[in-house]
Amino acid sequence: MGTKPAKSPIASRQQRASCPSIKSPTKKARKPGIVRNLLNKFDEVTHPRTPVRTPVSHKSSKRALTTVHDVNNGAVPKALFSPKFQVNTDLLDQDGDGLMSPPCSPLKKRERMEAECAESVQSIKAHLWGLVEEELDSFLFMKYAPKLDDKVFANKKPYLPPQRDCGMEGRHTLVLDLDETLVHCSVDKVEDCDAIFPVTFNGDQYKVYMRKRPFFEVFLEAVSRDFEVVIFTASQQCYADKLLNLVDPEHKLIHHRLFRHHCIQVEGNFVKDLRVLGRNLATTMIIDNSPPAFTNQVENGIPIVSWYQDKQDSELVKTIPVLQKLRTLRDVRPAIKKYFMTKKLLQVVKM
Repeated sequence: MGTKPAKSPIASRQQRASCPSIKSPTKKARKPGIVRNLLNKFDEVTHPRTPVRTPVSHKSSKRALTTVHDVNNGAVPKALFSPKFQVNTDLLDQDGDGLMSPPCSPLKKRERMEAECAESVQSIKAHLWGLVEEELDSFLFMKYAPKLDDKVFANKKPYLPPQRDCGMEGRHTLVLDLDETLVHCSVDKVEDCDAIFPVTFNGDQYKVYMRKRPFFEVFLEAVSRDFEVVIFTASQQCYADKLLNLVDPEHKLIHHRLFRHHCIQVEGNFVKDLRVLGRNLATTMIIDNSPPAFTNQVENGIPIVSWYQDKQDSELVKTIPVLQKLRTLRDVRPAIKKYFMTKKLLQVVKM
């Protein structure tokens, strides 16, 4: 998100410096239930444990329960969550009848979703509003940048094909930034990176080191099931295409790709005007670590903390409760306006 084309194909630090980057929080907020479940699932996959069953008495018409313990420490690590109970199928009574928890009612599910969404919104909004002093110039750009009239786009062919032609009819559209939102890349050597790949740009050869944000796959698998997913990056296509071909070679997680040349240049800055998509803005949202990227559609923008290397980061899964709530709405803009109050923030910033 910068002011001038960079020599490197990756959106440069100077380019992104002109737009606020939401910094990683110094304190970890309590994670919503959906986030906790995803964190637990991720931990179970990457650090499988052998459950040790605690002795229980067997009574007819009841299922025996066991507490999950860690074989090394005797209990689930403190950094994670309270031990869960699991059904011990080996100790079921002979006739197979047992007491089971009733399914969660639709009302309870809705209440739980509302609570988890509210927690995530509060955390995301706190980081956004905490940037006002540090990134004042960028917020002033958002406030005073000249707006393009809808007539400019009236006769322009959209960059995306119609939803009915790509099997996405009826879905909300989720636009995702790439650098510092989903991954962090550098042309300087990076230790413990997830991939290294070559890029040729303007006749020069670059070796790009790429790190994936924690829960990269978990997040994309979750949203690709329910949304039309669009990557929209201010980086060069020669770099971004190679990266996306590595992480999503079959195009199953990411349905469309847009690059720097699809951005609108406003006073030297790359703005991602969602009108170029050819989608209904009422059902379109964008997640970007640099809010000026969605200057022209503030009420469609969901900010996210910038990521570089923090292995404990969980900001991607924190957005999932918010997205699940938004996909139930006919128009996401009033909710986003209420959640993050970005427009109100722009009203209060002054030169």
